[in-house]
Amino acid sequence: MEQVFGPIAHGVLDLLVKMLPLEDTPLWFDSIEDALATFQVEFARPEFTVAPPDVFEELTSDDAIALIAFWGIGQAFLRGAGEGWEINLTYMAKYDVRPGYEKYGARAIFDRNQELSSIYCSYNDKWVFKDKDSGSDLWEHAKWMWKATLGMALTGTTHLAQVHWVVANAAHIGCREKLGQDHPIRKVLKVFLFNTGAVNYASTSKLFPKDSFLQRVSSLTNEGLVNLIQDSVCSFKYETYPDFIAAKSLGPALCHLPLVADALPVWEAFHAFFKGYVDVFYADDAAVAADSELGEYWACVETRGDPESPLKYGLPALTRAALVDHLAHHAFTVTAWHELVGGLVPYVTTPTGMPAKVRPGTEVMDVQTFVHGLCITGLTGLRQPQLLGDWTHLMPERPAAARHLHGVLMKTLQGISAEIDARNASAPCATRRRRVDSFNPRTFECSVSA
Repeated sequence: MEQVFGPIAHGVLDLLVKMLPLEDTPLWFDSIEDALATFQVEFARPEFTVAPPDVFEELTSDDAIALIAFWGIGQAFLRGAGEGWEINLTYMAKYDVRPGYEKYGARAIFDRNQELSSIYCSYNDKWVFKDKDSGSDLWEHAKWMWKATLGMALTGTTHLAQVHWVVANAAHIGCREKLGQDHPIRKVLKVFLFNTGAVNYASTSKLFPKDSFLQRVSSLTNEGLVNLIQDSVCSFKYETYPDFIAAKSLGPALCHLPLVADALPVWEAFHAFFKGYVDVFYADDAAVAADSELGEYWACVETRGDPESPLKYGLPALTRAALVDHLAHHAFTVTAWHELVGGLVPYVTTPTGMPAKVRPGTEVMDVQTFVHGLCITGLTGLRQPQLLGDWTHLMPERPAAARHLHGVLMKTLQGISAEIDARNASAPCATRRRRVDSFNPRTFECSVSA
């Protein structure tokens, strides 16, 4: 039934979305309480939203901005800057927005105490400073713009374009087209590619085309959205997670952030698992080079699934070590990293949270902006099977060592989860400002979700 009627239902939905006018006339809630009541009645149900593991008490204060940056989704873009840190998203200013909205683009500076000190906004080409502008309309609006830019950059660049359409897509095409059904690499990646083809195919029709859902959720013109996605795909950089962290220059003061303290052990667990697995099937680099199917897979991923594309993935020459790094990179990206960059629920369930578009002179979402944010979060929040479980049946039966490694990985990830739970139990404190489960293996799905 699903095979027959599923495509029909998807086609009807796509057609309906394209037929609806793209209307930006604002309609406002009577009050914040009215908006929250709408959320509770229409959206706060398990089939629409997943209970977020990370909850904020509020999302408007200066302290809340710092918590988002250091203890929330802002970690994805956080970098060292002088004696402090910054999240610089001014690249978003180049993408055109529709009439009635202010263009994206913002840069937030945090001091050595991890406190917000200044913000630059591209729409008015101005800096505002906490020591002289705090509490002013410009200061509050700058924080609002920064949140909107962060949410759109994370959704368009990191989550959709790079995690789904580059990382997950390249490995999925490579496995499906170049590796036989019994190939050990295809088998070990199977759980990390569950439903990836269907999810990514649906996203191309529902999120990307002209007047589709992502354009409606954002303030981007069609050309602006196309350029954002194109630039995001082109700017993807393949690197191991430790190299990614090192390049951020966060410094020892941030060694306790979830991005480091929670996520690095997860990377190391995946890396150890895949090293053991690759060692079982390939005695040395010569054995890797002798596997013609693996070579074709490697070439397919390097061309991102399209041999005619000028875009490259960035893989090094194929060796045992390079293969292990790639497998760990894929598994970490579609589980742990996807959990962070796709976890917008805590930020969009209040009209003063994280908007997807900004109107002049206001720091609260209109009805359309609020509902659109909830809809896209609900659509992209449909869960895949959890990673922590028994998927030994997907792995080769022989040699037995391959399936044994699965048990070792599960035990290691469960141990990491327990350590994160212990750190969360101590929050709030100097080394754990708030409870964060983004990198807790207990929350991981096995692959990119819808």
